[in-house]
Amino acid sequence: MTTDLFFTAALKKYFFASPRGNINTYDLFDLSLAELNSTAKTLSRQLREEGEEDFINDKTTSNTNLSNRLEIVKAVIQYKKDLRNQAVLEQKQAKDRQRLMGELENREEKELESLSTEEIKKRLAELS
Repeated sequence: MTTDLFFTAALKKYFFASPRGNINTYDLFDLSLAELNSTAKTLSRQLREEGEEDFINDKTTSNTNLSNRLEIVKAVIQYKKDLRNQAVLEQKQAKDRQRLMGELENREEKELESLSTEEIKKRLAELS
């Protein structure tokens, strides 16, 4: 569904009123989440102003275009939120990995300290 919306946006050359002015579809990805939220609110407001949804008659072209544009902005918002969440997860994993590596290093140091003189000499000989 989302792919179809972006295809439609490309064919119809959708523009979006944003805090940075009128932009095209691919420029949406350059907006911050706050700017995207503002853009989505504007589109939602315009859609409400078009009138109540009619379940008997077909949507007007204007209404369909507004609805499509809102869905596109919502998809970009979700994409950016997913990216942000992934970055947070990767940052947490890197921090955990670093802590575990530090603990492993500490344990290896303690293990070396507990070796007898003979065991140390034997291991040194193995390395030569």
